[in-house]
Amino acid sequence: MTACDRAAELETALEARRGEWNRGVAAIRLRQSATMGRFNALAPPAANSGGYAQHARTRVVVLSAHQSLSDLENAAIQAGRQIEAAIQRDTDEASRLLEEENANIVRDLARMTERTATTERQVADLEWGATASESKGE
Repeated sequence: MTACDRAAELETALEARRGEWNRGVAAIRLRQSATMGRFNALAPPAANSGGYAQHARTRVVVLSAHQSLSDLENAAIQAGRQIEAAIQRDTDEASRLLEEENANIVRDLARMTERTATTERQVADLEWGATASESKGE
């Protein structure tokens, strides 16, 4: 296989990985947006109520999850650029870098998926608490 063939093969592999990364980010973003919508639909509890601190903590978790996903998306973009540059220099280096960066991003996407599930549960707990308070007439 010539160096040009190997470079073309790596470019194709990089585009496939980018597609996987983008789909992963988009799926998490969709879930986070739905969770943010559910959270925003909740009326904040009174400052002197027991649910106030939980509501405030959950708000921080929801907002920081959005920022973390943006950071992950930027890391994936940067990784793609580094791999593109490596393809031009050395296909062996580019191949190694592609595998390393892909493993890192896939791991980070899995962690972000877990974090999103945790955030969804926290919002569900708040929703349940709000429903329970409404049924008690509070």
